[in-house]
Amino acid sequence: MQLRTERLVLRPTVPADVERALEIRSDRAVARNLASATIPPDRAKMTGWFAGHAEEWRQGTAYRFAITLDGSLIGVCDIFEVADGEGEIGYWLDRAVWGQGFGLEAARELV
Repeated sequence: MQLRTERLVLRPTVPADVERALEIRSDRAVARNLASATIPPDRAKMTGWFAGHAEEWRQGTAYRFAITLDGSLIGVCDIFEVADGEGEIGYWLDRAVWGQGFGLEAARELV
């Protein structure tokens, strides 16, 4: 499943996204906006988190998307804690693309 906006493609995350995600999450400015982020990010924990995304999709408990711009991963957005047809939306983006409305654009598409 892919979602497309005018500028972005949102696709399910895959384990190969871990390296780029680690780069983005290693930025203190990015991590400070996240409830459970550590600096530096824990490679094993993040690898395990990404590895579990497909199972979350199958169970219907979370839907994790890679946010891509021109084919490059710029962040992650998700719907998580899904129960009774409702869930929470979250996202994090590479600081290099802040201020361009990508987070809002991705969140609107998820809704």
